[in-house]
Amino acid sequence: MSVSRKTAETLTQLRSRVLREVGDPDGDRWTAGNTDYTDVDEAINNQLVEMSNYMVQDFPNEALIRTNVTYTEGTEPVALPSSIGADAIYKVEDITSVNLPINIDYVSPLAAEDFNPGEVFGSFCRFRYTLFGPSSGADVDGYRLQLYPKASGTLTLRISHVAQPFVLDAAAPSEQAPLSPRYTELIGLGAALKLLRRDGEATDMQMMAYQNLWTGFLTQSRRQQGPKRIRRRRRGM
Repeated sequence: MSVSRKTAETLTQLRSRVLREVGDPDGDRWTAGNTDYTDVDEAINNQLVEMSNYMVQDFPNEALIRTNVTYTEGTEPVALPSSIGADAIYKVEDITSVNLPINIDYVSPLAAEDFNPGEVFGSFCRFRYTLFGPSSGADVDGYRLQLYPKASGTLTLRISHVAQPFVLDAAAPSEQAPLSPRYTELIGLGAALKLLRRDGEATDMQMMAYQNLWTGFLTQSRRQQGPKRIRRRRRGM
């Protein structure tokens, strides 16, 4: 008997899966002449974002990326790159001394002025950071970072932050879904429910099936955190 491993489905395959689930395999309702899949693609990408957001809430390791920012005394607070949102920051470290990275904890802007810094490892100052909005204009991504106490000279900060979720591009329908193949049915059914919920057309069977798939996804995605402990001795010994 010949078997093979399940591979991630392409956007084209996911489109067909969703259309079958909504009872429109020919695309008469949810596409325009089988050429415009705007609504279907949006539903698929919304489902991918929803699943990605859950996965990074408690286990952000796979989505973490690092960006170095130069913090100078003359430009504080320093503007963060537009790719780093305030809600995406996971950790900030002072890596000015390469061999001695120091973690910098967050403090509320209302409490920052009252913070009394200590000393760690001799002359290295224990900073705290806080975040402010844009200095002017309406740039919603224009966050700024301020260190307390006032920094002297130039520091190099390493910011670990959660990357934006991956989505599929309609211009590249042959690209595969960014999540594990084990979640293919969940992606397709979840996207279908997002299309059907507007008019309340989702069936009870679809809702029950989605709930079962989502429960399995919650259980499986927790494995990203790795083993909680490593057994040292064989059981029973």
